[in-house]
Amino acid sequence: MLLTEIEFLIGQICNSAQNHPHFFFVLLLLFVSSTSVLVWRLFSFTLGPYLHASEPKELPYWVPFLGHAIAFIKGQDDLFTYARVYFGDTREPFIVTLGREKLYILTAYQDVIAAYKNLTTLNYGEVIRDLAGSFGLSKSGLDKLYAPNPMFKDEIQRLNPQLKSLFDLKSDFYHIQLQHPEQLTIIQAKFLSLIDNAMRAEMLPDGISIPGHEEKTTVSLYKLCQQVFVKAGLRAFFGEQILTMDPDLLSNFIDFDNNNWMIWYNWPKAPQARDPMEKVKKTIESYLTLPKTDRPGAAWLISTMEEAQRQLGMEDGDIAIVLLMFIVNTNAYRVAFWALAYIMHSPTLYETIHTETAPAINADGTVNAGYLVTKCPHLHSLWLEVLRMVNGASAARAVVSPTTIGTKTLKPGYKVLSPFRQLHFDPQIYPNPNQCDPDRFFRDKTLERHPSFKPFGGGVTKCPGRNVARQEVFVFVGLVLHRFAGKLASGVSSGEQPFPRMQFATPTTGVVDPRPGEDVAIKLYFD
Repeated sequence: MLLTEIEFLIGQICNSAQNHPHFFFVLLLLFVSSTSVLVWRLFSFTLGPYLHASEPKELPYWVPFLGHAIAFIKGQDDLFTYARVYFGDTREPFIVTLGREKLYILTAYQDVIAAYKNLTTLNYGEVIRDLAGSFGLSKSGLDKLYAPNPMFKDEIQRLNPQLKSLFDLKSDFYHIQLQHPEQLTIIQAKFLSLIDNAMRAEMLPDGISIPGHEEKTTVSLYKLCQQVFVKAGLRAFFGEQILTMDPDLLSNFIDFDNNNWMIWYNWPKAPQARDPMEKVKKTIESYLTLPKTDRPGAAWLISTMEEAQRQLGMEDGDIAIVLLMFIVNTNAYRVAFWALAYIMHSPTLYETIHTETAPAINADGTVNAGYLVTKCPHLHSLWLEVLRMVNGASAARAVVSPTTIGTKTLKPGYKVLSPFRQLHFDPQIYPNPNQCDPDRFFRDKTLERHPSFKPFGGGVTKCPGRNVARQEVFVFVGLVLHRFAGKLASGVSSGEQPFPRMQFATPTTGVVDPRPGEDVAIKLYFD
């Protein structure tokens, strides 16, 4: 029967060939093309790994010059998980090809730690140099930012005894602002005061109401977190004048923040990100042209970074880009959203956190942040579990010379990516990793210090603002639960509110967003 069908098919092909003179040419072209692809694939993904056994294996693909770019955009974590399992779940480094770029992917915490410790052959600065170019920093600005042995003056020179480039020196500035007791106290007090003031009934932001509930009683939790935290960040770092100059700065910054992954991954054109970015950049440029006496309240970090760049002769446009790239971080509001989403959707967790945090509420309605940080172990455990669940960031390094990680050799010219979710969802370390377990870190206090747990990155790039972020989120949770007695709203749609799913359909540069249209509607009660 099968032979009869084959004979019939051959006969049909021959008849077609007689009627179409170009048939055999097309057939030959298809044969040559398919054979070429098969030979290329055989050499690249079968013979190549055999001949270069010391190098990481590359995840096979069928379309040259494209690789896994589409799969990466649609869901980078799914792609990395697929690749890890494809290679037998050994957690050895592997290669993923994205268009013209090949990335080494590290999924074993031992390898990630080795990459963090390597400050000679793995370079963070080269990754940021590429990113700065994508943001629009001029070549002159880049050269000055990375110039070795810069000649600063006065206080900045005193802070740079090792003559670091400004790119390296900025990390010291960050630590002074966010870790040094004097400056840390100042910026913490500003943040917490701004959040407290924003979370008063008469000061709640506009545009947070759920459609059909025009009063500020049933609100979007996501928009509430976003508006309060982003506005507080802009005011804490730049002072009040920048929002007075441009009332649209907040909305433009949020539009940029929602799409900034397009800049990070150098997405072609990307007007959804570049248009609002240009508006924010122009506002910062206008702010920088004002005399400092007309823009009081800027944080030490802003003033110092501006002065250092001016001493290097950088233009206002480049200064604005550097401030935009490195200053305002928007991960905290997303963590607050997810923490409260889990609280609101679990009556048991709600009761636990509400009871535990009640003593932190002062008689005047303000919140004792110190109590929340030191006396609320269940809240702290939830904080850590949420960070484990929703951190979609990766550590990136450029390979500048041959580097051994584990048993594999990495070649220069490639980048190394360490996606934290691949560490945080290891079932050998975190049983039932896909389930949010609020008491996971409460039951096992050692997990917080486990080398696989990287909620804030590590090495020289470990987030210096982690303690400020924790206080912000804890205070915000306390205000929602106690000042407004916030509860999961009912009657918003038919049936109960489903828990929002995480958005992995686009790349993320930090904490994961909920999927579009998936939010948490909460009811706020006013005295």
